[in-house]
Amino acid sequence: MTASDTNTQLDLAEFQHVANLKFALGGHPLTLLDECDLLCLSGGVPIDLPIVLEAKRRGIPLSNDAQIFAEACPAPIIGITGSAGKTTT
Repeated sequence: MTASDTNTQLDLAEFQHVANLKFALGGHPLTLLDECDLLCLSGGVPIDLPIVLEAKRRGIPLSNDAQIFAEACPAPIIGITGSAGKTTT
């Protein structure tokens, strides 16, 4: 799994325990898609970014944390989002 962020100054210490997690900082290079099976976007990420458009062109499915949770949760779910859709309760 690779996490990508445009920020170059992130404190990654809290993620050291996560096995097989890599980081791509400072941008979203399209080469990340070469080994990508699923592109998960954070709620505030624009869907017109070059990496998202290229993923769509390659037929790579898009998802997010809320969708993955909803697919895995066996119970009924009610989601209430904020005005920008980034926060769900």
